[in-house]
Order: sequence, then structure tokens, then C-alpha cells
Amino acid sequence: MTQSRGFGRKAQAVMGLGTLIGAAFVLVSGVMAQAQPVAPPAAPMAPAPLRPFQIISIDPAFDALLAPDAKLETIVNIPGLNGEGPLWRKGKLWFSDQKGGNLYELSMDGTYRVVAEQAGGPIDSNLKMNQGPNGLVPFPGGVVLMARQSIRDIGMVGADEKISSFIPNFDGKRFNSPNDMIIAKDGSMWFTDPPFSLPGYNQPPGNVSPPSRQIPFNGVFHYKNGKLTPVITDMNLPNGIGFSPDGKVLYVANTRPEMYVRAYDVNKDGALSNMREFIHFAPDSPFGRGAPDGLKVDSQGNVWMTGPGGIIVIDPKGKLIGRIQLPAGSTNIAFGEADYRSIFLTSGANIYRIKTKVKGQIPMYAQP
Repeated sequence: MTQSRGFGRKAQAVMGLGTLIGAAFVLVSGVMAQAQPVAPPAAPMAPAPLRPFQIISIDPAFDALLAPDAKLETIVNIPGLNGEGPLWRKGKLWFSDQKGGNLYELSMDGTYRVVAEQAGGPIDSNLKMNQGPNGLVPFPGGVVLMARQSIRDIGMVGADEKISSFIPNFDGKRFNSPNDMIIAKDGSMWFTDPPFSLPGYNQPPGNVSPPSRQIPFNGVFHYKNGKLTPVITDMNLPNGIGFSPDGKVLYVANTRPEMYVRAYDVNKDGALSNMREFIHFAPDSPFGRGAPDGLKVDSQGNVWMTGPGGIIVIDPKGKLIGRIQLPAGSTNIAFGEADYRSIFLTSGANIYRIKTKVKGQIPMYAQP
């Protein structure tokens, strides 16, 4: 099924810093069989105010990557969308709706079509977590691989746009909820498998695991020549993933409770070594709301990641060099357009674009 709608684009001006507000909840209880005054229901959590868009240079190196007067363009706003997994493909942007379940294709004039409905598998309205598709990567033969959170596998969108399973499970056990992925220079595929789509995934450590959980760890997997290997098993919520331009360093973001990005050296056989913390964020980061999520690495080796306050940019040595404050949180990022000098950002119902000076890495098997 396809559908088309058009929305205009708008540029948002650079403004000052925003503020945060919070809300408190009150728990009230009564005693059975006794008349008790009924307290009014607690007010719902007030939505967080939108922040002004702002480019914040922390090091002069950042100015060579992004102009200080670069504009934030809203390419489209789709009510109810929870966007993820942006991928530049054949002159358009593909992205997932991890809440509603659709897979979309977006033209730069703001028109879009639904490539597939319930692309991540059937949506159970009784479950409150995301069940739609998530990360997307190009693959040979015009194929797109897709993390499917409801079916809990790595799916495949064929050149004919028909969907099938590519990696159904690990040793007969269902994945938690595959999230983000990348193809290495040798053609191997790497993906993260946090439990975001499992009911009860966020229980405190030591509590009983969700009954639907079949793999006892939240892993990072490596797939090559038909062999699937868990290469990281000690992260709490592994999420965004990327490689340095030479393919020798792997970056993996951890969302919570500790917010950080790890770096690993990658051996020719896919084994990892020399694990170190690339960057760490305080739980009360002054940058604002948000947590490490999707990431991409540009052609110079700088890491662009979604995180507290919007987009965080770190140089190859792990130094924070700049930030892009967004109106609201962002889940993922992708370089795209003909010269790969634009970043596309998924942020709730919005798909944003910002023109960059630096060129992004062109993905393996890209279909530009």
C-alpha cells in the first residue's frame, strides 16, 4: 500500500538557550470499607517545552564541520510518527516508525509514501513499548536490511519491496529487539540487540527477566559468511553503532543507566580488543534531555551521535568539539544527499535536515 502527502519545509532560526520544566506525581491510597475523601487525580506530566535550535561550537575544529549559521530544516512532520533508522537511498530518505510500524520513503519536497505497513511485525496495542521497525542498512542487490522489533529478527526488504526474514534468531532463540546496525568494509554485518521492545525490560537489576526473553544478555552481534557471533555481552542497553573510516575502530553507544560510548579495536577476524570508554555523560547532563542513541561517523572520523540536548560531535580522540541543540530529542542520524554533506535527524514526528561542510561516510552497498 502506498500513500502520498505533502508538507512544506521551514527553517528555524538560531535562538538562545531553552529551559526545562518538570512535574511531580502524588500517590494516594484509601482504606477499604471506610469513607475517605477522594483526592483529585494527579495532573498529567506537562510536555517538555521546545528548545531553541542552536549550534554550539566548543572547539575551533567544529567550525570546519558545520557552519555556525547552518539552518535546521523541517522536511516533513507526520503526526504520531516516532521516527528512527534514517537511510539515504536512491535520492530519497527511508526511515522507520518504531511506534506505528510503517516503513517510509521521503522526497526532499516533503512528499512521502508508505513502503510497507507493520514492517516490524504485528503491532499489539496492549503493549506500550515500540514494536515497529528500527535501524536500516543497504545490502547487495538493492536490498535493505531492517531491525524488526515486533518479530525480533533482522528482516530484509527486497528490491521488489517484499519483506522476509534474513537472520531469524540466535541458536534457535529469539533476539531481544534488534535496534541499530552497520555493514563493515569486509561485508560483515554488526547489530545491537537491547531489550527495548520486551514487556518489563526496564525492571531493576536482579528482578525476574521478562517471560518472553530468550537470550540472557543485551548483545552486539557480528554476522559473516552465515555465522552469527555475539561479540559484546556486558552492556546494559547497547544502541547506536558505527565504524571509523578505516574500519579499525568500532563505536557502540549505551543508553542507560550509564550514558556512554565505548570504542573497540577490530581484528581482521571480527574479534574485538582494547575496549575503552570513548565518552561519558553525567546523568544530570547540563546539555539537557536525551540519552545516547543512534550515531554516525563522518569521513574524517568524527562521531556524530544523538544524546543529551540533541546532537553531540566528538573528534576521533574522544574530545567533545561541538553540539547541535534541537527543539526536542532525536533518536538517530544519517548522512545523505548526492554529496553526503547533509545530516538527517529523526525527532518524534519530525524529519530534520542540516547542511554540513564535512562529508559523511558512504555506507557499504550504498544506493545513492
